[in-house]
Amino acid sequence: MTPTPYSLLAAFGTTLGLWMVVRSAPERQASRWLNGALLCLGFSLFGARLGYLLMNLAYYRQVPFEAFSLWAGGLSAAGGLVGGLLGVGLAMRAGRVRLVEALDRWSGLLPPLTASLWIGCYFSGCAYGAQVNWGLPAPDEAGNWARRVPVQFLAALTLIAYFAGLEWFQSYRTQRPALKAIQEALSLPGMKAALSLAGLAINLFVFSDLRADPEPVFYHLRPDTWAAAGLLILAVGSMIIFLIRKA
Repeated sequence: MTPTPYSLLAAFGTTLGLWMVVRSAPERQASRWLNGALLCLGFSLFGARLGYLLMNLAYYRQVPFEAFSLWAGGLSAAGGLVGGLLGVGLAMRAGRVRLVEALDRWSGLLPPLTASLWIGCYFSGCAYGAQVNWGLPAPDEAGNWARRVPVQFLAALTLIAYFAGLEWFQSYRTQRPALKAIQEALSLPGMKAALSLAGLAINLFVFSDLRADPEPVFYHLRPDTWAAAGLLILAVGSMIIFLIRKA
């Protein structure tokens, strides 16, 4: 089976994310954190596939055996995030680590993986934008090329800029009391994971609404958009709890 650009980019993003987790792990604990990250990725893949199957249940009822054809594509971003969160819970218990520490550590998987998956969607003809005269040539799921809003590249670049901005701000040295207070708040245990989830949720909410590929809708919004709204509420609620505990 010949690897597709999507699978190659997914493998690249996964490898880079795992490297970031290992690099940030305490000395002599890299293998434990790596195993936990792999468990999180496994649950994320399961959740992404299950979410896609549920969104297209009518089709897979007619051809149930295709539900196991992962190589044919079909993943849900929101399902992947939910599955990843469940994986964090199990990996946390298996590794006997605190929840906030586990979330902060394994959130390093998110930036490279999600950005590479967005770009992979361009080559596989999914998550494309509407046709416009000024757009970039892009294929749809049938392989038809047209000038479209470059949703995939815009989403990937926005994610990269967001996470790079977070890293820069947290390492920025300042003497201003207000900025120092914000940096201290952002360095609270669990805050890195909450900010990562919030950024991903906002990204998914905005760019899912700009997609033009066919997908079931509920109350005029895509399932990924609804799930992104729920994840954003979870992230903001978590940040409020962390801040209240510190106070």
